[in-house]
Amino acid sequence: IPLRNDKSLCYHPIIKPGQPVPLCMDMITVDHVIEAVMKYYQDKTLSPIHLATHQGPQPPRKPPGVVQVVPPAEQQTTVVAPPEQPVTRKQSLLRLFDVDPGGNGEKPQRPPAAAGSTVHTKARARLKVPDGMTPAEFLRKATCQVNPNARLEGRKNAGQIVQVATVPGAPHPAVVPQDPAIFDHPDIGGKFTVCVLFYGPDRFFDLHQRCLNSIISTMPQSRLDLRVGSNELNKKSLAMISGYVDQGVVTKHYCHRENAWKYPVMREMFRDSGCPINSKWVLWFDDDSICDRTPAWINILAQAIIQHHRQDNAHMFGAPFVWNLKPGQKEWFEGRAWHRGRAWRLHNGKPAPNGNKIIFCTGGFWALTYEAIKNCDIPDAGIGHNGGDITIGEQLYQGGYRMKAFNGKKQFVHTSSVPRRGITTSMPGTAGHQEVQLV
Repeated sequence: IPLRNDKSLCYHPIIKPGQPVPLCMDMITVDHVIEAVMKYYQDKTLSPIHLATHQGPQPPRKPPGVVQVVPPAEQQTTVVAPPEQPVTRKQSLLRLFDVDPGGNGEKPQRPPAAAGSTVHTKARARLKVPDGMTPAEFLRKATCQVNPNARLEGRKNAGQIVQVATVPGAPHPAVVPQDPAIFDHPDIGGKFTVCVLFYGPDRFFDLHQRCLNSIISTMPQSRLDLRVGSNELNKKSLAMISGYVDQGVVTKHYCHRENAWKYPVMREMFRDSGCPINSKWVLWFDDDSICDRTPAWINILAQAIIQHHRQDNAHMFGAPFVWNLKPGQKEWFEGRAWHRGRAWRLHNGKPAPNGNKIIFCTGGFWALTYEAIKNCDIPDAGIGHNGGDITIGEQLYQGGYRMKAFNGKKQFVHTSSVPRRGITTSMPGTAGHQEVQLV
């Protein structure tokens, strides 16, 4: 997973056993390489290849002044290449696409494939989509196989935000990973617990629908424990969540008629003795975080966890940020029960006597081990609505755990997809902490 300004990121990896392979590389075959090389000869970029006049090693060159002995004519062998016929642009293109230039323009028949082998080919077809059915639904029900990572739903204009299924009760095909065993890796634990928090009146219903359905449409349901919290939520969004609870898609709904704030509800969801979390990893989504950037984002996250969890002691994955401590904040943090007295850090994350930074993951989307949640008492019980992500970053550090950068450019999950809404509270350790301020 690239960090910071690394531009070598692949947005469409193909997950295969051992390592992910870029889609562009996976598409290249031996035939493609041969055709590309031969094209240089067809368009005269390179000179034609002529047959050599000698078989075997070349005789050593004679030093200056030594007379070269020429063998008799009957012992000489001369191989003359046939005169090359000029190649027209049409013939070059025909050869490039494996069509006999001297024939009738039709592509020659390939030999039949061996029994049990896999044949990869491309074809064009006209399909008539029945009324009342989207192209995505029709293709997935057809007998042909369709790439499960293809963005089919809602594709209209270039640059349009990808839309996913939006009707409660409609089938939501999950992404089938190229290597299903990735979820069974001991560092993953079989499934993810996903917690989402919704807030707001009717005008945010479309946002809530996009958020929830983007998660359902991109994660295998058998690998998903989905839990939803809500604060002061509109009736349409409540009905949508209730529909998913009835279907068994949502494990539990933590409903609050008034705004109980973000982190108190998060703490309730993490410490539910009646419905305890039993997965190794917990993923958090604010309602404005949408999985519409990379369909295989959960597979990429799983690969990152497998690569860095044990090796780097990484227990949290998210977009990294740095917080400069304000006056009075050090004292507040140092007085918390979870604080272990570890030195404050510099901007590079290293502890120092003059450190005054907190390294944290932005709160809109992250992945965190349930082990760290329990051992570090995450989230802090004294946090209301703002500053929880910063506090979690320090809790993780004080507990001896590390974090790893993921989704730093919103290339996997589109966080903060709409302007900030609702309330704003003062940061922990500053004047007015816990006082609500309308924005």
